[in-house]
Amino acid sequence: MIDQNCANIIGLALDALGAVYGVAVRDLVSRSHPESYYCAAWLLRRAANEPLRVVAQRFGVSASRISHIQRALERGAPSPQHRKAMTRCKVKQ
Repeated sequence: MIDQNCANIIGLALDALGAVYGVAVRDLVSRSHPESYYCAAWLLRRAANEPLRVVAQRFGVSASRISHIQRALERGAPSPQHRKAMTRCKVKQ
């Protein structure tokens, strides 16, 4: 179970990300917009420091898949939206 402070950070991060991509927060975890889905998984690992297992459960995939998403985003050049999300959430890559 996550504490209230962590829940607030997660909520703020997902709200900011939804605004960046122009999608509802619920759609960030639905895979209907792949780039925002990958960025949301990455953001929860980096900004909210959620454990792999927790992020995997939230997104309905394995911890290995979250690890692959995180690695791919950190190795590649960030898209303009990803860069904007990093700035809004004060995450350094």
